Amino acid sequence: GQQQSMEDKLDEVINHRALPGEGDFDIAGYVGALHRAGYPGPWGAEILSEKLRNLPIEQEFDRAYETTLAQVRAGIG
Repeated sequence: GQQQSMEDKLDEVINHRALPGEGDFDIAGYVGALHRAGYPGPWGAEILSEKLRNLPIEQEFDRAYETTLAQVRAGIG
């Protein structure tokens, strides 16, 4: 995972984000904290990644869905 910011912040935001659970941020912990605080959802993910955009669109959607669902389930389960 990426723990340090890149020099070009715009490039970092547009092209180098990770799927939920594949980066440094504790997505499951975040979901769990909000769930315990009473937030019922909905949950969604926006992943801006050149690597992900280069996949076939069905694979891109499947990967985003699977990783997001796994993190939400881990956080509330």
